[in-house]
Amino acid sequence: MRRKTRSLPTPHFKRGLVVFFLLTCFLATDSFGQKRSKDKFAKKSLVGKQRNDSYIVSTSQIIDPAGDNITFPGRPIDLALNSPETILAVKNFNDIVFLDAINHSIKQTLPLPAGGNTFTGIGWSDNGQKVWTTDTKGYLRSAKLQGNGLFAWGDEILLPSGIKSDGQFEWENQILDKSARGSDQLAYPGGFAIDEKRGYIYVALNRDNAVGIVNLKTNKFEGHFPVGIAPYSVMINGDKAYV
Repeated sequence: MRRKTRSLPTPHFKRGLVVFFLLTCFLATDSFGQKRSKDKFAKKSLVGKQRNDSYIVSTSQIIDPAGDNITFPGRPIDLALNSPETILAVKNFNDIVFLDAINHSIKQTLPLPAGGNTFTGIGWSDNGQKVWTTDTKGYLRSAKLQGNGLFAWGDEILLPSGIKSDGQFEWENQILDKSARGSDQLAYPGGFAIDEKRGYIYVALNRDNAVGIVNLKTNKFEGHFPVGIAPYSVMINGDKAYV
């Protein structure tokens, strides 16, 4: 695993309860190449929860997760707990699932306006009132907590479809016709770091080998810096960004 550090750039115009989720991976062989025994199934076993509280998954494996379990359709990719530790947001295949972290129940399922979620990236801002995600349509978007206790989509920030060798963005001198952009022309943003103190989000631009800079006050993409091939996510510590 590579790690790069870089000082955070400034845009050019100005200087109690824990919910357990268990992702279980069964390997066919151990580190010495020895075969492991296969799971044994009762006749006519069905995928899903069993009488002994274990689960049979579609890959013909039996898992016995620890802690409380909350089931929902889809493919969970990433998750983030809000600062009051009351709501757990799960980045699912094509929606965000909001879980009540106290009662261990599903609070809301919020479908994406279009497309699906990318491979990683979800985080909170505004003291746990707003959650951000990255999607396959090239957007960094947020959902905000409403007065009725539910979330609704709000900010949507279209990220550049490409960065040219001279540092300019591909959308410059182009009309941003969102519907006309093919899938190979879309940005593919991944993980990100929210720096509310400085007022920026730093987002990994996987296809562009760069980290983009988004202004939280204006909701505008302001610049980028190159980091190497296919960045996955970003973490901030002080004045440095780890990619």
